[in-house]
Amino acid sequence: MEKTITEKLRNFYKLCIIPAVLFFFITLIFQDKFKINTITFPKINLVFILSSLFFALVLPIIYRIINFYDVNFKGAMSEKRFISFEKMLIIISQISIYIMIIGNYVIESKIVMIVLSVVAFYSLYYYYPTSKKINLDSRIFMPKSRKSRGKR
Repeated sequence: MEKTITEKLRNFYKLCIIPAVLFFFITLIFQDKFKINTITFPKINLVFILSSLFFALVLPIIYRIINFYDVNFKGAMSEKRFISFEKMLIIISQISIYIMIIGNYVIESKIVMIVLSVVAFYSLYYYYPTSKKINLDSRIFMPKSRKSRGKR
């Protein structure tokens, strides 16, 4: 059963990545034509770094904690709810990729762009649905199919 969950999540992950990759290559092609002057936005570097870190690290952790307590109070998650939980984690983490791409237009500093790139690549790597990660999450969030299979 986990293979089908992993396959579903990998397909969803790929569908979420395609627009980001296309948007990234379009911005590389038209990068010089749409550059925004950063003198009018002096604190924009900090806003981009903090928002990227928020969507790649903080918000997924908060979302996992909320769902963990929800599982503790309501009982085991269904398989459908578990898949939607994992999909939401993927969506939340993918926002940092778009922040990096938009920051490419606004931010002049190479150091800030390196930080944004590292955070975006972290979210790409960490939230990729591997079977090991899905098995670990299924033990934590106790989907009903996993729980009933363990009792046999």
